[in-house]
Amino acid sequence: MSMSNASDHDRGMELTRRSALRLLAGAAGATLLAACGGTSAPASTASSPAASPSSAAAKPSVAASPAKPAASAAGSAKPAASAGAASAKPGASGSAAASLSGPKVDALYEAAKKEGEIIWTDNFTPARHQAAQDAFQQRFPGIKVTFVQTDTPTLPNRLLTEAAANKVSVDAFRGSGRGIQPLVDKGLIATTDFKALGVPDSEIARDGLGIWYDDALNAFFYNTKMVSEADRPKKLDDLVDPKWKGKLVTQSTGSGFQQLLGMWTPDQVVAWVKQLAKQDMIIANTAIEALNKVASGEGYFLMSIGLDMVLDLVNTQKAPLAVLETDPTWIWVSPNMLLTMKGSPHPNAAQLFMAWLTTSEGKGAMGQAGIGRNNPCNGGTATDKAVCGKDYKYYVQDTPEKEAVDIKLRQDIVQALGLRP
Repeated sequence: MSMSNASDHDRGMELTRRSALRLLAGAAGATLLAACGGTSAPASTASSPAASPSSAAAKPSVAASPAKPAASAAGSAKPAASAGAASAKPGASGSAAASLSGPKVDALYEAAKKEGEIIWTDNFTPARHQAAQDAFQQRFPGIKVTFVQTDTPTLPNRLLTEAAANKVSVDAFRGSGRGIQPLVDKGLIATTDFKALGVPDSEIARDGLGIWYDDALNAFFYNTKMVSEADRPKKLDDLVDPKWKGKLVTQSTGSGFQQLLGMWTPDQVVAWVKQLAKQDMIIANTAIEALNKVASGEGYFLMSIGLDMVLDLVNTQKAPLAVLETDPTWIWVSPNMLLTMKGSPHPNAAQLFMAWLTTSEGKGAMGQAGIGRNNPCNGGTATDKAVCGKDYKYYVQDTPEKEAVDIKLRQDIVQALGLRP
């Protein structure tokens, strides 16, 4: 997402780049959950076909509503079985490496010391990473950690340009499978034998392209001041009610509907988006702009955005936002990796740093910043606490095949919204 400034709003809920990504306090989860209504019972296996992707289930399943279903633009008799089945613990962390030691680690450390630095970047604020910087520098003296905040979604395009000019500026960067695909296609990401350094297989991403870094959880949200609990949509079809015309906010990129792939085919998702498009949706150019519009009350519903960003705004600005819990509630989990480019300025330091992040010490330091793999009720992040005890279902986008479906889906949604011929 682009970090361009959002327009000003009457209620002053402007979310700046820095405040959007500030350290999440544990209280934020409690605040957000208090704003939400109670959840429905756990989802059961669908026993009857839905007549259309717009038909909401009467029970937490993919079954058709007892009411007469709406006509479907998708022309499908029932939702397809999920390509990303619901997971009780999406992206649950694997076993951490106890420590880094041995001749190969020693040799890598000596090479990294000669480089003297690692340049690390993602879209979180520098303050969130200070504990990890300090811990690594204490564990491996002589290697300075320089953190640079950047716009993660647009970074791959920048790296493509830098690689073409042989001037790669960063060593370790955060990226999703979909986001880094252009770099992968051109063979620009360095592969590391992390296993030889003692990193467990569960921590190694894409056969050594990187390490698993964190999980981004995305959901639909609504403004609790503008929409009462009594009026709140209880199923997805309620969002096409004419009374919400002009109050639904989405992004121009086509992102925000991936969680629906847990119960519908891509064609069914697009058919439902076409129904939403008739609601004169508010189109935002960035995720932050979309969040501001709903937090300020200009829009009432957000399709969708990262849970961590919402938790931060709830905590820091008391924004009246809550997860829009429908029947059932699906969460899109997008795992992120930490990777390094071929031609990076400090390749050995980058490899050592990434391997260290998989250790108990590294995970602990990142945990202080609320960053890690999603592990409801058992993890230490704010999002772990926010989803604990909730009967949510998860679509985990964790394979190249699912990434390819996502890319095509975004293109089709942009077209369905009338943003492209």
